[in-house]
Amino acid sequence: MAKVVNFHPNMDDDMRDYHKKIRKHRTAVVLKYVIAVCLVLLAVFGIRYYLNNRSYTGYSIASTTERKDTITTKYASFGDNILKYSRDGVSYTDASNSLLFSITYTMQDPILALSEKSGAVADKNGNQIYIFNQEEPKGQITTLLPIKHLAISNQGVVAVLMEESSSSKLEIYSADGTLIGDGIFDLQDAGAPMNLSISSDGTKIAITFAQINGSKLNSCVAVYNFDSVGENYVDQLVFAKNYTEYLIPEVHYFDNSTIAAVGDGILAFYQGTQIPELVQEVTFTDKIKSVFYGKNAVGLVFEDVEGKMLSLYDLKGNLISQIPFSMDYDNIRIEDNRVLIYNDTEMGLYSYNGKECFNYTFENSMVDIFTTKSRSKYLFIYTNETQMIKLQ
Repeated sequence: MAKVVNFHPNMDDDMRDYHKKIRKHRTAVVLKYVIAVCLVLLAVFGIRYYLNNRSYTGYSIASTTERKDTITTKYASFGDNILKYSRDGVSYTDASNSLLFSITYTMQDPILALSEKSGAVADKNGNQIYIFNQEEPKGQITTLLPIKHLAISNQGVVAVLMEESSSSKLEIYSADGTLIGDGIFDLQDAGAPMNLSISSDGTKIAITFAQINGSKLNSCVAVYNFDSVGENYVDQLVFAKNYTEYLIPEVHYFDNSTIAAVGDGILAFYQGTQIPELVQEVTFTDKIKSVFYGKNAVGLVFEDVEGKMLSLYDLKGNLISQIPFSMDYDNIRIEDNRVLIYNDTEMGLYSYNGKECFNYTFENSMVDIFTTKSRSKYLFIYTNETQMIKLQ
């Protein structure tokens, strides 16, 4: 057998040194990359934290636009623009009050339902409903029974609760006004519906019922599934939870799967794409004065002798923060990690962690305030003009 002779005994040592240098180089490159990514992330979180918690002491008027609305006109934020509705019609305008589309009608008491992408306005105790999205009007509905409550999904599916003497009726319509489902609730058996909400995909409807059990008033939170899963259940009822100690008049779908129910002394969260399950129940001894919803939070206002307290919860029932305030508020907006509390002359701005960022009393009376994509810019609605203001 031939013997292999190594004529270069130092070659192995050279190769090992070479590969060692390569490994060191690669490690150094990876380490530099990791450090750079960490620095970028720290900078992003630092900027975000600064913006979320930045304090302001004053403001300037960036622009002013004249407007001519009736004193009964109401306003709502819809997409990136402003929705106006009154007894005479609904119109969709941008921040400069330029008209994007309008619908004319005659209603005694218009009520509004909005999702992220669609909206509907109805005549409460009347029979007319008009459906629209952010581009155009979509359909019209005429009901046979008086309308009490309505909700709308992103696709424009409308759920309507109506009442007659001994029962309530649920009707479901597509965006073009076509009836696609219905159901009847006997008041003696099911109870009286108090409110409803529809999932973002339009396939599930949550309803709260008030029920009389002897001398006690009970509540029931029920979810109906109008997708294929619900066909396997009687009356398509896939979830029901009875509450013997609480009256629960509020229910809200945040998306396709998360529900919040709020009553006198309780906040409950349910989760499930097809069939909900109870996630968390939070109970209180103080009386809830108001309820407000954001995309990812619920705000409960409690009032006592020392003032008011806004308790902010995430969608798992965890307490985010508690914000004490004394203002006699008209509205509270929970948007984009900020909380806006205001009335016609006062405005308070808070971060999600409860830090007060701005508090101001204005000279002129306002009709409404809307947030914008910028954390420092807000839209002030007056009776005769709109102001874009910038906090400073």
